[in-house]
Amino acid sequence: MSAKTTDQEESLGIFELDDNGTVIYSSFEESDSWLGAEKDIMGRDFFNEVLAFTNVAELQRRLEAFKAEAIPARSFDFVCHFHQQSVPVKVLLARLCDKLDGRPKSILVHLRRSSGTDAVVTTSRDRF
Repeated sequence: MSAKTTDQEESLGIFELDDNGTVIYSSFEESDSWLGAEKDIMGRDFFNEVLAFTNVAELQRRLEAFKAEAIPARSFDFVCHFHQQSVPVKVLLARLCDKLDGRPKSILVHLRRSSGTDAVVTTSRDRF
């Protein structure tokens, strides 16, 4: 199995959100029905229409806290709680900047399946 295949299997989805939390880009496997969304989620509210876990408000709170910080990226462990199971994930939040003026224009959210549940938080102050 190649590294690329392993990454694809571990990745639960990549989403680009505008300032209001509306999906403006997404990439995830259609079989990832745990997201609670159809394949075409453009223009939908990420937290109220796309995600299907019961503690989605906690993830939204963490995104809002990230938006208030002056850092380009943050990653942390998170456990998505469903009615019958819990799924540990690694969350990466990153600011996507406009090419012309370098100002943040949207937020990238990358969810990856994780084997651990430790609440480790990392931040980056470097621009990428």
